[in-house]
Amino acid sequence: MIPKRIEKYLREYIPEATIKNRIRRKNGRCFLEFGYPDEQLLSRLEISRDKLGPRLVACRWDEALSLEVGGYLVVDRLAMGSPAMGGTRMLSDITPAG
Repeated sequence: MIPKRIEKYLREYIPEATIKNRIRRKNGRCFLEFGYPDEQLLSRLEISRDKLGPRLVACRWDEALSLEVGGYLVVDRLAMGSPAMGGTRMLSDITPAG
């Protein structure tokens, strides 16, 4: 089960078929990723893409926990190599766009 705040946000902006086809699960940990080529989907999430990024936007949550734990990982750019610029966003009112 997707945490309610993440589920509500995703269902508001992303088509149901896209959510169903892209969710990956492993040992209760789940994620839904959008990469640089997904310009239309990133745009639906209110994320502006430019030549530097974001390279990856991942919605992540853990279905194995009784608490609603989840957040967004945004990798903005890899221009300087590793480590990448970006970060994890986990506040209750945060979205992938900020």
